[in-house]
Amino acid sequence: MNAVLYAAVMYKARAMASVPMLAYDAAGDLLPPESELSQLLARPNRHYSWEELAENLAVYYNLMGEAYVYALRRNLSTPPEALYALRPDRVVHLYKDGELAGYEYVPAGATVGFPILPEDMLHWALPNPGDVFEGFGKGFSPVFPVARSIDVDNDATDFLKEFFANGALPAGVLKFDVPLDDDTVAQAQDRWAEVHGGYKRWTEPAVLDSGGSYQRIGLSIQELDMAALDARSESRVTMVLGVPLNLIESRPSLTQGTYSNKEQDRRMFWEDTMLAELRKLQHEWQWLLNGDYGTVRYDFSAVPALESARREGAAQYLSAYMQSAVTTDELRAAMGLPPDPRGPLFLYPLGAQLIPAFEPDATTAESQGEDATAQDEDREDAKSLKKKALAATLSTEQKALLWKRIDATARAYEDDAARAARKAFERDHRAIRAILDGGQKSAYQQKASVAWQMLLLEVQDYLKMAGKDNWRKELLPVMEAVIGAQGEHLSATFGMAFNVRNLLAEDWFRQYELTFTDPITATTEETLSRMFEQAMAEGWSIPDMEKSLDTLFTQWAYGGVADPQDRYFAEQRLPPYRTETVARTETMRASNAGGFQLYKDWGVQKKEWLATGDNRTRDSHAAANGQTVNIDEPFTIGGVPMMYPGDPSAPIHEFANCRCTTVPVFEE
Repeated sequence: MNAVLYAAVMYKARAMASVPMLAYDAAGDLLPPESELSQLLARPNRHYSWEELAENLAVYYNLMGEAYVYALRRNLSTPPEALYALRPDRVVHLYKDGELAGYEYVPAGATVGFPILPEDMLHWALPNPGDVFEGFGKGFSPVFPVARSIDVDNDATDFLKEFFANGALPAGVLKFDVPLDDDTVAQAQDRWAEVHGGYKRWTEPAVLDSGGSYQRIGLSIQELDMAALDARSESRVTMVLGVPLNLIESRPSLTQGTYSNKEQDRRMFWEDTMLAELRKLQHEWQWLLNGDYGTVRYDFSAVPALESARREGAAQYLSAYMQSAVTTDELRAAMGLPPDPRGPLFLYPLGAQLIPAFEPDATTAESQGEDATAQDEDREDAKSLKKKALAATLSTEQKALLWKRIDATARAYEDDAARAARKAFERDHRAIRAILDGGQKSAYQQKASVAWQMLLLEVQDYLKMAGKDNWRKELLPVMEAVIGAQGEHLSATFGMAFNVRNLLAEDWFRQYELTFTDPITATTEETLSRMFEQAMAEGWSIPDMEKSLDTLFTQWAYGGVADPQDRYFAEQRLPPYRTETVARTETMRASNAGGFQLYKDWGVQKKEWLATGDNRTRDSHAAANGQTVNIDEPFTIGGVPMMYPGDPSAPIHEFANCRCTTVPVFEE
């Protein structure tokens, strides 16, 4: 056995065991827990649970290339009484006229096996290119192609053991100026190993008689470059199993990988490896457990690594729902929710009107001119009717519904924004640590104390320039997606034109790019300035500052610090979930900025402030609910001018976590 192989196999085994198998009736409805099939899945036999059965199958499949499940049953019309995972090396395939006729299982210590019918056996196998029965035979172990790499890794481990056991000394030659007979040579070898061998004698100097010398001929541990050897063999071992090496944390360099990288690797592992394998296994389960009593299906909604993919799919369905392309039931299914009790419904845009398309009559030029004039008048009448309909449609209830849709669209991107914010925080953290390292080296070289004021200036310079570029790089793609999705929703709601490329190419968006990161970096700068002032006042060392930075950025990025003292330190500086605050603030800010510009492009003359209708709404924002101003004039919110909710020119206390929005006011 090999440690890397074992870690990769067990990672897959735990992953497989984490996916529950659910029982359904013939109509596709979930069976209750007390049904026979549900109870069988909860406890396949009296010895182990479903999770243990799944782990055994995963280990057999990934080590031996196949796995078997024996269904003990009395008849095919009822669920089996028990399910057993059988050791593949004890299962023999029985053939008749080239066809699979059944199986024989030989228990440990037995000389004769017992037969098993094909309908009572599940066989889950990897393709075997050497199978003479062309798919009916035994599976192909993934360990075979990588066996030599496993041997290399084991040999490297054995070498290290011998290296340290023998004093960490490479092989060498003892040379003397006088001839030596065989007995003297053997005695010299034994004596050298006795006196200088073993790790306990590493520090003892060697003493040779006159005329004797020692010459090293073996490679030292540095010359062997064990890290490169480990990387080569470990990557090959995990490659055949489809497990990213980053996930089993086999090397220190990998364990230092960022959370976001591991999150991406987990999703890649599930999408590229586990989903394909489990869907293949699901077909086998449905063949084994399928009758009038029901059937089975994996519940992949319980897999945390696929949550981001589900959110992305739900966001696409939400966009389609806003454009009346899918029903409420289809949207709820994409979000993992039960069907709408009201039945499948389409979203009907507020104030949408059916406007006929006029075709000019191919008659005389005079009649064409008359028809064209009539068509223009009809179109103007239609636009007027549409504006009247829109102005009359937005009741209080419909405004509340519109706010919910806008809020839901923005929230669909909060997780993407949170991941982007974590990456930006991590990059800020590394950049500021690098500045501190440079300050420490400078202080050592000059034999002086740490110049905290100069370091603070460097940090401030970074935050004003490269820091803002860092946040733009991470957040801007999410903001563009939010603006596009919200534009599609608003255009579908009001039946107006929308082109996201045109909207993002306008001058307003270039200005938005330059300024939307200002509050984020300003908050970071303010917090770090206070920290540097404390460091100067209390005489911190660079390690003290680095520890405080690690605590602070961990709290900001992930909202969790284990040490109570460190947690208190971080929470005195900012609320523990700054990533969540940034994600919520920036997605809603982008949504409102894009909506405001879209209203202007439509020629809307006025806008109305629509406050969130719950007890978390700021008093100043609740008081502004219903405030209507000209489209190019600011609202007055608590005495502060704001062009739209989230306007970055306002003080941070007026836009952080704000969920208010605006609606267009259509007038004749």
